[in-house]
Amino acid sequence: MRQITLDEVVSLLKENDDFLILTHRYPDGDTLGSSYALCHILRKMGKKANVLIDGNLPKLMSYLADDYEELSFDPSYIIS
Repeated sequence: MRQITLDEVVSLLKENDDFLILTHRYPDGDTLGSSYALCHILRKMGKKANVLIDGNLPKLMSYLADDYEELSFDPSYIIS
């Protein structure tokens, strides 16, 4: 498996649209915080992005999704 560089990741995010961000099973605060932060940044860049949580958003961390609204689109890229 080939590893990609940080510059390649940045280029991919800048040059493309329609991202689906996945969390791992039973997501913790680090996973949820970074997922929603990345989604927010991508949307600020004019991209379409959604976060898909495996299961339900834990009540204790629901504030992380206060301003989140799921968009309707077919993802071109999946970030995991």
